[in-house]
Amino acid sequence: MSQDLLSIDGIDDTQSFQALPCSAIPKVRIQAVEIIHSVLEGSNDANSDVVARLRFLVAAYPEAPERALLEHLIETGRLNRVVRQLS
Repeated sequence: MSQDLLSIDGIDDTQSFQALPCSAIPKVRIQAVEIIHSVLEGSNDANSDVVARLRFLVAAYPEAPERALLEHLIETGRLNRVVRQLS
């Protein structure tokens, strides 16, 4: 696994994994990092609040990107339900 995969938009989490061989890193964690990275790379001004919230959660859970992604998805779903109710 490359160090780029574990560095999410300037938030470097490589220290958490240095002692682990790639095979010891849970697959879901790798997938979460890839998803987070693609969301942050593909961001634009239209979704700056979403990106800011995701960055905050990645910083809040630096050793558990899968938890950050889960919290982000839960909050995004909650906000979408609120918007639909207001429409």
